Amino acid sequence: MCIFSYKVSPGTVQFVFFPIRIYYRLTKYLLGENYDPFEEREQGIHPIAQFYKDNQAILRVLVKSPSYVVFTIFFVLFVHFIYWRKSN
Repeated sequence: MCIFSYKVSPGTVQFVFFPIRIYYRLTKYLLGENYDPFEEREQGIHPIAQFYKDNQAILRVLVKSPSYVVFTIFFVLFVHFIYWRKSN
């Protein structure tokens, strides 16, 4: 089946709109079922941006920690390899 106006498959349409569906479900989960994430804002900051602003430090640690862990693992393996070669 094909969407004739744009000549794309339904799978492509689902792929393109996937981030919007994730955003919608995330806001419904965080802010309750009665929240309309697509209503226009007259003033103030959007709730998702407010959530990020309130929890900036925790979110940064969660995002950056995997790179530190990987670096630490490689460093330990490198040092272990150096000592292993010296002992043989």
